[in-house]
Amino acid sequence: MLIQHLNTYNTGGAARAALRLHLGLLRQDIDSRFAVKTKNFEDSSVLEVPFVDSRNPLIKKITRQFGRTKRISTQSPYNNGRSHYSFKSFRQLSTPDIYHFHWLAKLVDWSLLPKFAKSAPIIWTLHDMQPFSGIWHYQPYETEVTTELERLDAKTLKFKLKVIQSIAEDRVIIVSPSKWLYEESSQSEVFSKFRHFRIPYGLDTDVFRPHDKLVVRRKHNLPLDLPIVGVMADRLEDPRKGLKLFSEAINRCKTQNLGILTIGENLEQWRLSKNHYDLGYINEDHNLAEVYSACDLMVVPSLQDNLPNAVLEAMACSTPVLGFDVGGIPDMVRPGENGWLVPHSNIEALANAMDHVFAEDQLIEKFGQNARKIILQDYSLERQATQYIDLYRQILNVN
Repeated sequence: MLIQHLNTYNTGGAARAALRLHLGLLRQDIDSRFAVKTKNFEDSSVLEVPFVDSRNPLIKKITRQFGRTKRISTQSPYNNGRSHYSFKSFRQLSTPDIYHFHWLAKLVDWSLLPKFAKSAPIIWTLHDMQPFSGIWHYQPYETEVTTELERLDAKTLKFKLKVIQSIAEDRVIIVSPSKWLYEESSQSEVFSKFRHFRIPYGLDTDVFRPHDKLVVRRKHNLPLDLPIVGVMADRLEDPRKGLKLFSEAINRCKTQNLGILTIGENLEQWRLSKNHYDLGYINEDHNLAEVYSACDLMVVPSLQDNLPNAVLEAMACSTPVLGFDVGGIPDMVRPGENGWLVPHSNIEALANAMDHVFAEDQLIEKFGQNARKIILQDYSLERQATQYIDLYRQILNVN
């Protein structure tokens, strides 16, 4: 069977998760193909979708002459489900048995979904809320929702509902990695008529594995004798990532000489303490595994999230996780077994939890070992790929 994955980019959280699945399918001898709108780095296993413009030549001329409509700037990402890629763009790829959709903003125009569904059945793996909401990828903050954006949100939702009406319910299957996203999607007005499944992300546990803490700390010029808390993010200004709450919690911590390790883009000016170490953006998975292993605790302060890669990756490296009790984080973090959860946006509880972790530091090793066991049991790449293969076969009625 030939599976054609589509995702807008080959970088970012959704892309990382989707590409790992692609690799897992290839390892099980599935003819898996991966295509994107834009390749942010060279990868021979990924193709760019050839661009065939869907716009009328007159519209293109007017756009060039008068410019595009100015986009309203917000901290929360949004997208109206439109794209200039015509269906001819995708027909230049291989003709698949199944289209496997991932994060599609600016790549697939929603008006083309009936054509896709007629050409081949669709599996749509959700990575956020945008496919079944109006324009928002996650719930926006009240202060950024203008009247114009409210209108666009309502217009986009109406447009999506009209498109969905023309697609038979057996031509699309929705897959959610987390229980939270499964419940949100299956109860949504847009996707409720389609069958839903829950398949968590998977990891290559030979890559994401524990490393000797002292060895990797020496390698990355990190202190050998300090307790270190790690945090990962690539958008400091995004309130959803909760980094400002994490910063306030660090200031309230009573633990002495706590080291802070940050991983991500544009974080070098974010100074948390004299013991703050920023390693910047790390793309290579084996390097990420070393950095997770250097940490005693990983904090994931997201206020809205699906199934954060950072939680799975840290756990696979035997690093316990502390986070807010939101989204898909409770699927992975089991209090009293492999990590700690605190109430949504509660800064004091987050600070107290960090102090508790390092006051009871014998739990760090125990919870870390438990975390690794849970990943091996429930979140291996082989398990994820096998679940998808079973689903593909079910759709195609292949034994």
